[in-house]
Order: sequence, then C-alpha cells, then structure tokens
Amino acid sequence: ICIRDSHGPAGETRAARCGYARILAGGPSLSGSAPRVATAAPRLADVHGQVDRIEVRRIAPGDERRLREIRIEALEDAPLAFITTAEEARAHPDDLWHRRVLAGSSGTDQATFLACAGEATVGMAIGLDRSDRAPGVVAVVSVFVSSSARRRGVGDALMSGVESWAMAIGATTTSLWVVDDNASARAFYENRGYRPTLDRQRITAPPQRWETRMYRTLTD
Repeated sequence: ICIRDSHGPAGETRAARCGYARILAGGPSLSGSAPRVATAAPRLADVHGQVDRIEVRRIAPGDERRLREIRIEALEDAPLAFITTAEEARAHPDDLWHRRVLAGSSGTDQATFLACAGEATVGMAIGLDRSDRAPGVVAVVSVFVSSSARRRGVGDALMSGVESWAMAIGATTTSLWVVDDNASARAFYENRGYRPTLDRQRITAPPQRWETRMYRTLTD
C-alpha cells in the first residue's frame, strides 16, 4: 500500500458513522505540500477482476465520483452505523459532493483520505480539526473499507494518513467513537494505540446502543 498526501478539500462537517465504528467529526486541512509516506505495496484483485496497487491519498478536485461511490457503498454495507441512508446519499445533488471534496482536499480544517485500487475506490477516512473546542485534538470519522479490501492493511493505511495529517497541523491527539458491541473495531483501534476513555454516549438511532470514545496520543 502506498500512502500519499495530495491536496484539495474534502470531508463532512457533521457526525458520521462508519463500518468499523461511529466517530465524531472535527476540523482542519493542509494547504502546503506534505511528505509522502510509502509502505509495502500489496496488490488487490478488485471487484472487476483486475489487480491494482492500493494507493491511499488525500482527496482532490475531480474525486466527486469516487467519494459518492465509496460513501454509498459504506451506507449500504453498514446501514445501522450511519445517520444518513444510502437512498438519501443517492439523492444528494452533484454540488454537495463537489463541496465535500473541496472541504477535505486542502487546508487545515479537515482532510479526507481515499484508498484507490485503479479505478475502484476501496476505502475512506476523514480527519476533522477539533482544536476550537478541544485544543490539539483531531476527530477521526467515516472510516470505511470495502469488503473486497479488508484484512489487507487498508484500514491501517487510511488511519496513518489521517494521523500523519493531524501531526502536520500540530495536533497531539486523535479521537474517535466506537460502538460498544463492535469488538473487531475496538481491537483494530487498540492495536493502533487507541485507549478507551470514560466518555460514553447513547446512539439514539434504532437499535439503541452505547458507544465509547477512544483516543491516541500522537507522540506515542
């Protein structure tokens, strides 16, 4: 997997939920050039039978189709994990997707990262700057990996992209929410150094469940 930080805006400003866990949103994005981080680059057979290297990069202008497709896939794959439904997302106008891309592709308020395997988009994650309410904190939201790309390090690469961006804008902590009964998500984040807090809240959307906030100190 190759991790690259490109520039341009993207992201969502309200709370969002993902296949692993629901996470709250937050703030900034980079505006200058950012370092590229490369790791081992396994190859993935996508749903069309083609084999492509997976690249994790920051969203960029022109990625509206990719963002729309992976967002709708996430809503279809884990409908109970999101506030928005797939039907609602399909009805969003093109301008909304364009604005989301612009919001997450550059600057220091938020950053959206995509995992791309050729023409297929197989994952996403968003970082949001919460320093206005919690100094030094970036919230991680909308983490999702397609079923065809799971257990291949894509989730780790997406998280690394968000965390590297968070450090580049001066954040010291990343924070996210995990549904209490999602043991696999909790284990995934714990393996990345996240620890649970005493902060818990009830998810009001049916079926009602509880979630716990987890955090990672980026200097660890």
